[in-house]
Amino acid sequence: MPCGTGVDAAELGTNARGDLAIWSAFKIGGDQVLLPLLVATFLLSRTIVRHPVVINVCCSWIMAGIVSSLLYVRLCSVESGRAWLGG
Repeated sequence: MPCGTGVDAAELGTNARGDLAIWSAFKIGGDQVLLPLLVATFLLSRTIVRHPVVINVCCSWIMAGIVSSLLYVRLCSVESGRAWLGG
């Protein structure tokens, strides 16, 4: 059973681990790789001009993605009994 779900294996089905791996890959790829690349492009490009609100929303989305990933890892470590970040 994937950590933090609050449901049992019968409710999740047989593909739960694969689905969680795909979701995690898209989440990490989007929030922690592609969005920072987009913000860097906005800030470093001389020809692309974006409203500061767009850059602010992207930065907020990056921060939310990092925090949610840290919370998920923390929840998984607590449920598995491993101490992480001060246990």
